[in-house]
Amino acid sequence: ILDIVIFPGGMFRQDIIFIAQPVFKAKLKLDYREKKGWGEGLDVFYESKAGEGEINTYYVKEADTKEERWTLRLRHRHSLSESTDLKVRLDRLSDKNFLDDYFGEEYKTSYLYLGHRGSGYNVAVLAEPSVNPDFERGFIERLPQIRQNLELRRLGKSGFYLGQAAEVTNFRKEDKNIVRADSFLDLSYPFTALKYFRLRPKLGYHLFRYWYTKDHKKEEGYRGMPYQELGLFFRIGGKFGNYSHTVRPSLSYYHSSEIKSDFSLCRYWMR
Repeated sequence: ILDIVIFPGGMFRQDIIFIAQPVFKAKLKLDYREKKGWGEGLDVFYESKAGEGEINTYYVKEADTKEERWTLRLRHRHSLSESTDLKVRLDRLSDKNFLDDYFGEEYKTSYLYLGHRGSGYNVAVLAEPSVNPDFERGFIERLPQIRQNLELRRLGKSGFYLGQAAEVTNFRKEDKNIVRADSFLDLSYPFTALKYFRLRPKLGYHLFRYWYTKDHKKEEGYRGMPYQELGLFFRIGGKFGNYSHTVRPSLSYYHSSEIKSDFSLCRYWMR
């Protein structure tokens, strides 16, 4: 397939597309911009029963600046099982503004994500590295971040419900790192009052723990947040002729306090 497109404003593009059904398609790109000159690239799209993805490349040596600019991008999604998915996004760029200048797209950070959905729980692992050291200086990497949460579950035959989630993250910024563990546990008791009012009082505790190095010494600290919450939900409805309407307003109240050890994170992490 030969695809030739001429845009107003001095831009020409020619695409040559190769298709191998049903799992593979490649597209050679050649375009000309009035001020920038010739650019070229290759796009590959693939699909199978287990996964799908695409690889995009583009290169140009700008006629006006003599600067070499390029990109290599990968998107991949793979189903390891019915309940486990793998996702990858990789964006390698010559500079941060390249995608916006040439494709009108926003730069996004790269990541690898592995998620598993179990019976009543979810577990996920995320790695978010810096892959463009030339312009990602100061970027806070997550290497890795592990998350786990339980679906809201009823405690036996009682009216109480338990909520829980936990997360551990190793943050890295250039040559420094900090580990944060974050977890919460709450107990709620939803009930209906006066037929129309749904209330959900909740008590919970949110705990943060930190491990880091400060002035060449290993430090640690914690911060706890007991909290109380009350949600009020109600429904107002009516019918006028052949039309009916329903309004669901809600109100919420939240209060928390803080308990912490005597520690302070380096300003380096607060920037």
